[in-house]
Parts: sequence; C-alpha cells; structure tokens
Amino acid sequence: MRERILAARELGLELSHIPYCGGLAAMQAVAAGEVALAIATEGSARALQQAGKLRVLATTWDRRSPFFPEAPSFGELGLAGLGQREWYGAFMPPRSAGAVVATAAHAIRAVAQEADLREAWEKVGLAVQTGTPAQLRDAMRAEHDFWGPLVKGSGFTPES
Repeated sequence: MRERILAARELGLELSHIPYCGGLAAMQAVAAGEVALAIATEGSARALQQAGKLRVLATTWDRRSPFFPEAPSFGELGLAGLGQREWYGAFMPPRSAGAVVATAAHAIRAVAQEADLREAWEKVGLAVQTGTPAQLRDAMRAEHDFWGPLVKGSGFTPES
C-alpha cells in the first residue's frame, strides 16, 4: 500500500488499489493480464519473472537489486523519492528486561549469519541485514516520520 501511495505521488499517476490475497496473487494477476502492473515484494515476483511470465520494470531499492540486477532502481530512473525497501524486524513486549532483549538480539544476529539461512532467505528475495534494538527503534521512527504525513495527505484510511 505505501509503495502505491508514494508511486502515485512521485509519478503523478492515478493508481487504483485492487486488493489481492497477498503479493503472489497480485503477481499472478499481472502474469495473466488481469491488471497492467502491480507493486509487490521481490519474493512475490521472482519465480514468475524467472519463468518469463512477467517483467520487472524497476525496483524500489536505492540501487540495483541483487535479485533483479537487470532492472533499474527507481533511484537510477531519477525517482529517488521512491527508493524504499520492505523490511522485517523482530519484536518483544515493551516491558521485556534489557538483558532478555540483548540476549535475543544477539541470538537473532548470530542465526542470521548462518549461510544456509541467508541462502534460503535470498531465494525468496530477502536481503539479510541485522542491527541492534536501538537501530530498529530509530528505523521505525524514521519510517513513521516519512510515511505518516504522506499517508495522511493521501486521504487513505483503514477502510479505503
């Protein structure tokens, strides 16, 4: 959703939201010619792109994606404001003890460095990057600061 709002603003396009049950279903709709284009995760597009059933026009990375090196990034196309990435984080209840949080964060970083796990994640289009709980907090604040005004200005509501 957020990428659609940003793309519409940056490109001056009127885009319609067509809800699908996930990114893979949206990519299958593109491959079948039901919709002209969709913005979805790399993992949702990868298998269909590799099978020649859809073409990746651009990625929202700020540089070329290692998963689609043939496709330019929005940044390369002069659309630096579209240089966004989907990301995931690990979360715990807010009152978790600092030592427990530190131990969990250390374990997650260690596991994320294991070659077989990194390879499995990369097969579905996830680039592994780890950080500290403080870095995750700062990233979430930055996301809120960036997307909050944009979403409010778009008129989007959960009912939209």
